[in-house]
Amino acid sequence: MEWAARDSNLWIVGEPAFCGAVRGLTAASVSGDRAAYLQVARDIREQVSSGQLKPGDKLPSFAALSEHYKVSNTVIRAAMLLLKAEGLIDGRQSKCVYVTDPHPR
Repeated sequence: MEWAARDSNLWIVGEPAFCGAVRGLTAASVSGDRAAYLQVARDIREQVSSGQLKPGDKLPSFAALSEHYKVSNTVIRAAMLLLKAEGLIDGRQSKCVYVTDPHPR
């Protein structure tokens, strides 16, 4: 699969359109001492490292993730910004968000 150039302005304005089911995502316990966005990011990161989510897989919309994790869009946005900074996801405003290939060709 070809990957488009990364957009450093991802998530700064707007929310990506719905692009995938909540397939493979498990409900994380978003409570306790740890910030909610860190818990959501950790859950998605673990699914990438375990192979549940593979490079090229589409992530659900912010709204679907918010409903799934029972958190606000702001929490999901913060988690996505963190995962973007780590290079685990990529996407464009009003487009799908994908798991990235850690070893691009």
